[in-house]
Amino acid sequence: MKALSRRLAEFVNAGLFLLAASNAARLLLLGSTLCAWWFLSDYYFAPWPWWMDRFAFLVLTTAVLWFAIRLPALSRAPDFDPLCDSGRELELTPANWCAILDAIASQGGTLWAAYWHWYSARIRHLGLNHKPVCAGRLRTCWWFHPSAISQWMALACLPALWIFLVLAPLHTNVMEKIAAAADPHPQVIYYVGCSGQLRSPSLSGNRTSFVRKQVDEALDSGSSVYRRTGQCAFLPQGTMTVSSTPFPRVYRRLEANCRERCDLLPPNRGEDLLFLQVPVVAGLASFNWIQTTPEPSLGMSVSLLRQDGSTLDKVTIEP
Repeated sequence: MKALSRRLAEFVNAGLFLLAASNAARLLLLGSTLCAWWFLSDYYFAPWPWWMDRFAFLVLTTAVLWFAIRLPALSRAPDFDPLCDSGRELELTPANWCAILDAIASQGGTLWAAYWHWYSARIRHLGLNHKPVCAGRLRTCWWFHPSAISQWMALACLPALWIFLVLAPLHTNVMEKIAAAADPHPQVIYYVGCSGQLRSPSLSGNRTSFVRKQVDEALDSGSSVYRRTGQCAFLPQGTMTVSSTPFPRVYRRLEANCRERCDLLPPNRGEDLLFLQVPVVAGLASFNWIQTTPEPSLGMSVSLLRQDGSTLDKVTIEP
């Protein structure tokens, strides 16, 4: 247990050094986090499970953080490491420890020297009048000193960024505004397709039989009206596939309303509905419907909703 706690303390100290004292490490972790968050999304990897879409970037950036922390740890020469298990009972004043750490840092190695100079500065902040510190406590003796507040704040910036990137697209319209500004295409519904099986009579001798024919058609589009033409108009039930302008990390929903002329079939095979919402993944969403009246018109409306529930675009499907 003691060995595990010592390893954990070394890991934390290396992370504090990277995020508080190394500009290169900060840029590496910031860049890798943002790139992983942007590209590991359903925009590029659809179909993509929702939990992978939300949290896959954390796995990659944690791996980058781990290797970045291991680098200074491996760069320290073991022969000059005062934090090794040997000599853990040795007690010296902070001034003496600083002199030892500065001497170790002068042995060479850019990253190695920078780490021990930074560590010496942390011990120096304890003050000359501080009581002697044993080697076993040298890893953590400065953690709760007021001078360490800035170091902990630097370390907390990375998990704070992770939390922001997980929550911001889900609970605000930040990404909607970015999509509207960065994408030259309007954020609208631009395609509606209809598919299903049509039963057609077939004469075989003196007998009439019915054969099923697969129908896949794009609906004719107007300004805000999509019309079922061709064989799609004769389908008693089928699937509507709706395409809208995709953008990374923009989470939208599709809302369909049948207006009592048809029923919408939920994905979980529950009770038929007149009103249904389905998630939009990489700009695509689909839902099943069945006509319940003899009228040819479905009277269906389809709305593209933002995360906050406001309507981004709305079209109707007639007949």
